[in-house]
Amino acid sequence: MEDGNGLADLIPAFQPEGFERNRKKLICTVVLGINDSSTGQFMPRYNTLNDADLANVLNYIRSLKAGSTLPFTDKEIESLRDDCR
Repeated sequence: MEDGNGLADLIPAFQPEGFERNRKKLICTVVLGINDSSTGQFMPRYNTLNDADLANVLNYIRSLKAGSTLPFTDKEIESLRDDCR
């Protein structure tokens, strides 16, 4: 998990291309969690994280997986997380 590769069945791995092309999806995945019985993927919701904390978590993972992409900001998180459903 230290390298952003997930934790077996508890936390899915985030792919490097998601930090560039699917930023909203990454934000929504962390905020809403995953409960997909068809793939067996499960991750609890982390919807209690504030925008700055969520940006810090995603930036840490980004530094391990896709360090050359733009960092997340609390303003970006704020503008995109409202669309998560």
